[in-house]
Amino acid sequence: MGKQSIDRWADTRAFRFALLFAGLAIAPVLAVGLAVTVIGGGAMLLDGTAPDLEQVVFGLLAIGGALGLLGYARAHAGAARPDLHNLTATLLLLRAGVATALAVAAIAAVFWHLLVSRAQWQGPESAGVTACFVAANLVWAMSGVAWSQRLRRRYAEVAGHAFDGLPVLLLFVALALATAAAVSTATL
Repeated sequence: MGKQSIDRWADTRAFRFALLFAGLAIAPVLAVGLAVTVIGGGAMLLDGTAPDLEQVVFGLLAIGGALGLLGYARAHAGAARPDLHNLTATLLLLRAGVATALAVAAIAAVFWHLLVSRAQWQGPESAGVTACFVAANLVWAMSGVAWSQRLRRRYAEVAGHAFDGLPVLLLFVALALATAAAVSTATL
C-alpha cells in the first residue's frame, strides 16, 4: 500500500523544517491561549459571570489546539505499534487539531483584513507577520492530515485490513455539532 500524496509530501526534510518553525510560532500562542482560558475561566466561575461568545470561541480554539497537540504526540507514539494503539482516539484528536488550525488561520486572515481595511494597522510588516502566522497554522493542519493518512496506512499494513475512517469522521462531526449546540445554548 503506497503513501498518499499529502503524507508523501509531509515526509520531506523541507516540510519538517517548516513544521519546526511553524511550531516555534504557534507554541507560544497556544500556551498563552491555554493560560488565559484556564485563568479567565476560573475567574468567571468564581465571579459567577457568563462568558461572551468571543470568550467561548477563544477558549474552544485554545482547547482545540491543545487536543491537536495531544493527537500529534499520540500519533508519534502510536506510529511504532499501530495495532496496539487506539487509532480512533488519535484520529479524533488530530482532526480537532486540524479543524482548529484551519479556523485560527481563517480568523487571523479575516482579522488582519478588517484591521487593514479600517486603517488601524498598516504597513508591509503587518502583512508579513499575519502571512507567517497563517502559513504556520496551515503547515500544522497539513501535518495533522499527513499523520492521519500515515497512521491509517500503517494500521492497514500491520493489521492486514484497512481502518474504516468513516465512523471516526461521523463521530467528529457529531462532537462538533454538539459543541456548537452547547455554545449557542450557553450564549442565549
